[in-house]
Amino acid sequence: MVPKSNEIILDSGNLNEIDALKNRIDILENRIEQLTEKLDSVSLNYKVKNVSNLIAGEFIGVINEKIVGWAVNQLDPKGSVTISAYYQNKLITTMVANEILTEVDIPNNGYGHGFRLVLPPQFYDGKERVIRLKVDEFEYELPFSPAKVILGNSYPIEGEFEGAEDGYLRGWVIDHSEPFNTMEIMVFYNQRLVAKSLADVKRGDLSEKLGTNVYHGFKVKLPSQYYDGRPRRFGIKVSPWACKIENSPQTISFLE
Repeated sequence: MVPKSNEIILDSGNLNEIDALKNRIDILENRIEQLTEKLDSVSLNYKVKNVSNLIAGEFIGVINEKIVGWAVNQLDPKGSVTISAYYQNKLITTMVANEILTEVDIPNNGYGHGFRLVLPPQFYDGKERVIRLKVDEFEYELPFSPAKVILGNSYPIEGEFEGAEDGYLRGWVIDHSEPFNTMEIMVFYNQRLVAKSLADVKRGDLSEKLGTNVYHGFKVKLPSQYYDGRPRRFGIKVSPWACKIENSPQTISFLE
């Protein structure tokens, strides 16, 4: 019988070859999967064993009532790592190591990878504690950690969210350990950052509290969508540590 032009006739030999080819493909796919898993395992073990070569940095100590140091991922020097501080094996605060430290000498590869941690208020009582600093992502503890740390008797960050005036959120904030530095504040609504501002406005009315150094006020204009008369609860925190200030949050409404 002569096949039509659009028909394909497969004999038993063709079918056997196709089945054999399919089996070969299945074997190769399984082998590739096994090799991939093995490579992933080797890569993970390599990273764990060589993390001390991967991360560079150190726990320097306490400067201006802050835990200071630096850390950099040497395979990704333009990126940043997150530093976590622990006390009695409990996490107390975290911060991205992306600051330029001017008060200490650090290696060139640490430039722009510094951190200055402000601990929670209860740690500012003059008592000695052992603090650990880790890069959690790599399960790596920084050199010179753990270390004994003593912080002062008062929390260095002070400020107040005073409410709204003439379409602005207003208030003041100061870091008493570095009183001539300008602080940055962050405004949050529903846990979302909606505005930032420097606290550098002159506030003569603060002279009784702050002396002659009164350039620590802030006035923040919010994005236009918040000026619709609806009451909203805004919170203000101090950057980069997300420290809350007095009277924050507050429920406020703005008209156009």
